[in-house]
Amino acid sequence: MRLLPKLVVEKLRGCCGLMEIQARDGKLWIAHNARHTVESRDRDGGQLTTFGTAGKVKATDFGGCCEPKNLHVLANGDILAAESEPNPCIKRFSASGKFLGVVAAMKTEKPECLRVTVEASPDGSRFYLLDTKRDAIRVFGAKG
Repeated sequence: MRLLPKLVVEKLRGCCGLMEIQARDGKLWIAHNARHTVESRDRDGGQLTTFGTAGKVKATDFGGCCEPKNLHVLANGDILAAESEPNPCIKRFSASGKFLGVVAAMKTEKPECLRVTVEASPDGSRFYLLDTKRDAIRVFGAKG
């Protein structure tokens, strides 16, 4: 059986050449970095949730010019959102958007808008963050 393409979301705007999407459990998750939000949509494009705000004061805020850059949906439905500015970090949110904390952070000498990719080990004991400035992958242990 051949599946035909179907338009489900329009007018998405990515910044820095990035538009991250993930699919899990019948939902499409979007790191809508030009709007400083994470969105989830159903199979027909209907908006289910949206969360995130631009700002540099609260840990819940997405602080750079175009954040979050990347996301990863965990097995339990929590969302990891990676941002590059002001310092590269991974923030964890529930599927409904409740901020659960910063799970990893790196200090940089000079903040830069760049790609950061996030991943987690299958058992959730480690988080991985792409460090494009040093051509490396940083490994962080989960907080106990």
